[in-house]
Amino acid sequence: MSKEVVPIMIAKGGGSIINTITTNAYMNYVGSHAYGAAKGAVRELTRSMCLEYAKNGVRVNGLVPGETVTPQWTASIEGTANPDESKNFLLKKIPMGRFASPEDIALGALFLASDDSRYVNGHILFVDGGLTAGFY
Repeated sequence: MSKEVVPIMIAKGGGSIINTITTNAYMNYVGSHAYGAAKGAVRELTRSMCLEYAKNGVRVNGLVPGETVTPQWTASIEGTANPDESKNFLLKKIPMGRFASPEDIALGALFLASDDSRYVNGHILFVDGGLTAGFY
């Protein structure tokens, strides 16, 4: 997508790109090495694009959403052997003590897309309730 939109943004004098990275780029789990590596690559792509296109007024930032209650997330949890145990296992890792809503994530994206972040470039914004801050 960026390959197609960057030339248009440059022609218009700038813009904002937000790459979704996920927590797996920072803390992976057994059996997910390819996914974690791919998301780590998106993190570095974000930083590299920042360096490349800042001079053209294009800001490139990353957004790392935490455990977010969506229909897909709910189906995944409900598909486990013990959904309540799965939820509690994840919830214990989040210092804020709750899962994200889609609106929580959207507010982070809105900030990065808006002029409120006009001097934010190459940043990775964690909207994860503190999940990736460490072991909790």
